[in-house]
Amino acid sequence: MRIGIAVLALASASLFAAPAGAGGFLVLKNGTIVRGHVISVGAESVTGIVEPDGTVKTIRRDEIEPQSWYTLRSVTAGVDAGVRLELARYCLANELYPFAEEEAHRVMALDESKQEVAQKLIDEARAKQAFELTMVAEKLEKAGNAAVGRAMGGGVGTA
Repeated sequence: MRIGIAVLALASASLFAAPAGAGGFLVLKNGTIVRGHVISVGAESVTGIVEPDGTVKTIRRDEIEPQSWYTLRSVTAGVDAGVRLELARYCLANELYPFAEEEAHRVMALDESKQEVAQKLIDEARAKQAFELTMVAEKLEKAGNAAVGRAMGGGVGTA
């Protein structure tokens, strides 16, 4: 799971997670953290001035950690329901379920004609998140049973 990187991404304004000219950092999938200022944000990339040397760099969406990309696009998406809908789909595809739901709610508020598709995204995000939580709970239960078994000298639950 990407929890450490997600927390890191949330803890900042994210390099390109602000309107043009704003500064912060961006977390890449290879673990690199890029500091700088936004020049522009598109659907597939972001361009910024990288600190400390001032070079201009364009970074593709597929190079950026999903949480960091979401933070960036969410801030720059504005009130365009179509962009918000695509962002909700991106979040769903990248297992950012609470954000997918949040974006789908924004879509519903922005465009009544997209209510049905947004509600389907919300339902799917909730179902996937519930499934993941169930899987985690099962793993924790098995680990707990195994630990109890070891503590009791190897009886039941020592898988």
